[in-house]
Amino acid sequence: MNDYYVYMYLDKDGCPRYIGKRRERRYLPIDHLHDNTKNIVFQRFLKKYLTNIKVHFLHENLTEQEAFAWEKYWIKYIGKRIDKTGTLLNLTDGGEGTAGIKQTQDWIDKRQTARALHNNFKHTEETKMKIRIARAKQIMPIGRKISQATKDKIGRANHGKRQPQATINRLALERIGHKHPNTASQYIGVFKNHKRWTAAFKGKYIGTFDTEIDAHNKYLEEKEKYLKNINKQEKENV
Repeated sequence: MNDYYVYMYLDKDGCPRYIGKRRERRYLPIDHLHDNTKNIVFQRFLKKYLTNIKVHFLHENLTEQEAFAWEKYWIKYIGKRIDKTGTLLNLTDGGEGTAGIKQTQDWIDKRQTARALHNNFKHTEETKMKIRIARAKQIMPIGRKISQATKDKIGRANHGKRQPQATINRLALERIGHKHPNTASQYIGVFKNHKRWTAAFKGKYIGTFDTEIDAHNKYLEEKEKYLKNINKQEKENV
């Protein structure tokens, strides 16, 4: 099919910087940024002058072989910077594109095997724990002390900010019936206090525990004692 073309990139001063051959609409500079290429200098050029690069079409409606030939011709005619013969950032002499390449069955099998190993790969529990610890340190570095100046800066940045109404509603629902045990005369229950769990019964602070189940167990023990005392008092009054 005669759908190949040869194009040239010019910098903002009109100097030729790259010769390429492609098909369809894949000539834009941004398309090259997603290519898996080892041409680091060309990648830097694209990132730096992405919006100032001019595209000039040298030949259109070519077969693949004609595009290869013209690509090689223009690279040789202008010259490459890598061998000090010109201004082009191309690393090769052109004509070596991978369009229409035939993959051997051995190549296909190796790629499929590598993909299957990658998809079925699982970290060990020890590795998972190391990853969790590393991520936790990135989010909140252990032992890091924040200076007062930084605290003031954070405070000024957050001053006047209002949480989304959905967050306010969620927090309100979570705190329904929750009061500080030291000030709640009739507080009964278990609630989460930062990263730990606090238990209280009839306004009496029981304690703070690492897990929710420990807090519930202590709460039930205190409740059982209370009920026993009530029964004992009722029997004495009879």
